[in-house]
Amino acid sequence: MKEYVDLYDNFRNKTGKVIERRDIVPKGLFRLIIHVLIFDKKGRLLIQKRTKSKRSWPDKWDLTVSGAVSSGETSQISASRELFEELGIKYDFSNSYPNISINTGFRIDDVYIIKNKDINLKN
Repeated sequence: MKEYVDLYDNFRNKTGKVIERRDIVPKGLFRLIIHVLIFDKKGRLLIQKRTKSKRSWPDKWDLTVSGAVSSGETSQISASRELFEELGIKYDFSNSYPNISINTGFRIDDVYIIKNKDINLKN
């Protein structure tokens, strides 16, 4: 199944252009990526190990959750979706703004931080 992402200008406006998730982003345009960082009450960051079959950085430690914002999604919807898909955690980001937003040259990375959360991942 092919996945698609929207392209944005440098002011974070959708351009109406869509590319396949793995395609190279045209110069001067950006795609959105989300990251969710969960810190427990002791200030420890929940991390996860990427699978050996991942195309990039296989078998390496990673942030709590990361992923591409699919075409038609907002950053907030994507953060909720990715957190549930990867860890089975339901969390509503609909009223949240990213704690950090970074322009990396061809993508805009939105970072959401959840603090003082004790998560039971044994389910």
